[in-house]
Parts: sequence; C-alpha cells; structure tokens
Amino acid sequence: MKKIIVLFLIFVMVISILVSCGTDSEKNDDSDKNDDVVFEENIDLDGAEVIFRTLLAVTSSVFYPDIAENARGDKIRDRYKDTDEKFNCVMNIQTYKEADGSKVFITPILAGIHYADFFESNPKFIFSIYKAGGIVPISDVWDEKTIHNGKWGPDNVLKTITLRGDLLGVNSGYWGIPIPNMENVLYVNNKLLFDLQQPHPHELNEQGNWDWAHYRQIGEAVVNSQDDEGKNYNFVGLNNNMVSSAVLSNGAKYAKDNGDGTYTFSLNDEKTYKALSWLREMFEMKLIKTAVNEKNFTDKKDTAFYVMPVWWGYRYNEKENWPINAFSEGGYSWSQFPKGPDGSDNDAKSGGAFINDRFVSITSSGFIEPENIGKIMDFIFDPLDGEEKDTWKKDFKRDHFYDSSDYITTKTDHSYEVYTNMLENANLDMIMFMESKRDAIYTALKSAVTGSKTPAETIEALVSGCQAELDNFSNYE
Repeated sequence: MKKIIVLFLIFVMVISILVSCGTDSEKNDDSDKNDDVVFEENIDLDGAEVIFRTLLAVTSSVFYPDIAENARGDKIRDRYKDTDEKFNCVMNIQTYKEADGSKVFITPILAGIHYADFFESNPKFIFSIYKAGGIVPISDVWDEKTIHNGKWGPDNVLKTITLRGDLLGVNSGYWGIPIPNMENVLYVNNKLLFDLQQPHPHELNEQGNWDWAHYRQIGEAVVNSQDDEGKNYNFVGLNNNMVSSAVLSNGAKYAKDNGDGTYTFSLNDEKTYKALSWLREMFEMKLIKTAVNEKNFTDKKDTAFYVMPVWWGYRYNEKENWPINAFSEGGYSWSQFPKGPDGSDNDAKSGGAFINDRFVSITSSGFIEPENIGKIMDFIFDPLDGEEKDTWKKDFKRDHFYDSSDYITTKTDHSYEVYTNMLENANLDMIMFMESKRDAIYTALKSAVTGSKTPAETIEALVSGCQAELDNFSNYE
C-alpha cells in the first residue's frame, strides 16, 4: 500500500512540474508577442496623495484639459480616477505656468519641500532640476524593455532628454500629448509649385534628388515668375530655422559630444562655412529675402517655402496664422530640408526643437517611492478608453494630411511619413546645451549670410563664449 501511495505522489509531482513548465512557456510566448511590460504586483498606497504637476497651456493643461475644450478631456480625467481606485491613492493634478517654474520647482528642491511626485516640463528646465538633484532618472526606475517598448516615444526622441546615460523624462507615446515636435521642417506651398510646374520635394526625394542644387533650381524658377498682378513670387524667407537647417543639412554640428560628459563647440568648420556661403549666394541673387515672413506664406500665399518647427503647423487658435485644415484645403505639405554636398539624408532632422517639447519626469522629493511612481505612470499612460496605441497617429494624419485639392496627389503627399521619419531619425543638435547663447548663434548665422564679414570670421567670434557655456553646462556632479 505504501508503495502505491509513493508512486501516486510521484505521479502528481511530475504532472505538476509539466503543467508548470507549460504555463511558463505560454507566458514566455505571450511576452514575445507583446513588448509592453505589465506590472503585476498591486500597490496599495493607503490613500496617499500623489501630485502630478503639469504645464498650463492657455486655459488648461494638455494632461488635465477642460472637458468642454478637449474631446478627450473626459477620458483623461477618468484615467486619473481609475488610478485612484487601482492604487488606493488620491491623484492631485496641479498646473503651473512655465514662467513660474523656478519658484515651483527649484526653490522647493533647495528647501527640501515636497512639490510633486512627477511633473511635465521641457528639457531645458528638466536638465536644471536634474542638476539641482531634483530628479530620479527614469532609467533608474524602469528596465530597458520598459523604456524602449514604444510607449514613451521614439528612441531618438528619448536621446534628447538623456544626460550622461541617465534618461530624465519620457513622452506619452500612446496618447500623443503633446504631439511630438520637430525642428527645421520645410513647409511647402503645393499650389504655387503646381501652378509653376515645379517638381515637388517629395517627388525629388523619392528620386534621390532632394539636395541643395535642386532646391536652388526651384528657387530660381519661382522668383523669375509673376502672379496675375505682375508681382514676382518669393522663394523662401531667411529666419533662424532656415539658417540652422542649411548648416545641419551639410553635416555640421553645433557641438561635439566628447563621450565623457563634456562637449566641444564645433560650428567653426568647413561644413558650416560652405552652408553659409551657399545661403549668401542665394541671398545675393535675391532668392532668399529677410523681408519674407510667415505672413507671406500663410496669408499672401506668394512664397514657395518656409522653414519652421512642427508645432507651427498644427497649433490652431485665433492668434495663430494657420486656419483649421490649412494643409488639406490650402494645399500645403511638410518636407525635410534638402541635403548638402557634405551631408546625409538624416543630418537636417534636428531634435533641437525638443527644447520646446514636453516630457514627464519623476522627482526626488516625492513621498511615494520612485518605483511606485513609475508603476503609476505606466498605468496612467496606457491607451485611453476606446483608443489603441496608435490612435493619435491615425487621428493626426487624418486631421492634418488628407488633401481635397488638386495641388498634390495622394501618390506624392508623404507629409505624415516625412514627419514620422524625422522623429525616428532625429539628431540632437545640442544647441539646447548653449541656451543662453541661442539667440547670439542664430544672429551670427544670419549675419554671415547678409553681412560683410566672411562666415569664418562671424563664427570664430562665437567660439569662446559658446565653449564657456558648454563647459558650464557640463559642470555638475
């Protein structure tokens, strides 16, 4: 009898082991199919307050919008209520004005006061809070799989908010709030190019011919053409984004990363000088004009191109130039800037504008453990009710890049693809590390195009001041 019992127990143990192995195998199969990391352990915060500080934009925050002003407002607010229930906490969403950032964050940090558990801000401010000891790096809280699962934005975007290997903030990649920004986008007047029978940048790009030479050829054709009233058309205006795009498109960099946490100013090279000389030639030929501004492009519609960040084309309000559906009804589109002779397709895809973008970071002064805040963030920024991971992308494409005009065909309109490609291949141009010198740099670049000094003379005058700024930026423990 004992022998039968022993054999029966052995049989039960073997079956249990086989079932367990099968279950583990199924779990592994599931994890391979789903890149998202699910935090299975439940957290009970015993009714604790969790403070999320978010930027005030006009009348409300994108992360806590007025329901009447935002179609997703009720979903977002419901998500915070669900967070209360899931983690037994009380979400306290507080807004602040960007101008009050130092008072809201830096002063409390130095005083050791609890000001937030996590917050939204731009890279410039996040860097300053990090240096003051006020941020717990995301990379200390989440593993690599969680960080790079697509939920927090493209990997190249995350590089723009990384210092010395520490990831300091993330995007809400599944919400698309705010819509990821990009610098140096070339806005195209499709109707004007169509009327003048000029090739479109998207077509030239597909042919491998979207470069400085072809861009200039279009410019010459445009300025030598007239409208019905006998007025000559404009090619493009000279602004900060235009000169920056030209310099970057030729492979030049604002600064070089030395790999040890320090940076070297690097605009003083031949690639920069060649780009500025190219612009000067077009300026002297009156292809580029300082008097041409955004009004020429949006209101008068007498200008073929204009270079601005992404946000310029989708933030609609009464104070902005763009009407709703400007892209679809007005025949506009986005393009990347043409590449220079010493550059590559990706050089002008600049992440510098991410200084104006928004990221969410974890504070070091919170009462809740950073690991638990990480779990709360992971839950909050799951797709909203009734939405999927890429819902915002589909909505963004539908709302901005359908075209009901005859100026550009579906075959050639790749604005959305241009946008996503620029995000996925964004370069950190490091001008954000010299923030106090930003205006001086742009002024010098434009002066090299319009002034009497050579590009080399103009840029050399920047070297010592910009290098000092980079050294100061790198000087922290």
